[in-house]
Amino acid sequence: FNPGRKDPHILNRFKAGEPGRLVVFFPHRLCDEKGFRMTLAAYPLCCEKLKLEPAFVYAGIGPDVELAREADKKYPHVHYLGYINDKIEMAKLHASCTIGLALSGGETFGLSILEAMASGQMLIAANSGAAREHVECSGGGVIIDHQSVSQLVDALADIENNVNSVA
Repeated sequence: FNPGRKDPHILNRFKAGEPGRLVVFFPHRLCDEKGFRMTLAAYPLCCEKLKLEPAFVYAGIGPDVELAREADKKYPHVHYLGYINDKIEMAKLHASCTIGLALSGGETFGLSILEAMASGQMLIAANSGAAREHVECSGGGVIIDHQSVSQLVDALADIENNVNSVA
């Protein structure tokens, strides 16, 4: 897991011709405890608030897998990839997406958090558990209140403004 794994084909697929589009990666169990439903609630609000509809990329399985499939069909920039068992493919996805989400309030270590950070992703993290600790120690992201849809939307809007003003 490192930024050198960035794959222009993956990036182009998710950006869909818009270089300023944020690509947000959620490589976790698809369940409420991990913040999955929060991301689904935030997506239409992001589409209204951000300059460009973001791409949300989901990789994983879990009790809410049908919700991921429905969102993939409903929104043109939501992508459900299923479970990714290949470490190289996961490394490419992490390095090719702009932002990682670490929204579980009860994470004790957070290997996927470290994989995201090693890949150069900025994180939006819950304000408790491993996510908060990793982001605080590294300075590699934004901390929001656990399960706050409005703060997630605001964080993405702020990141979009900052990323596009630098580009």
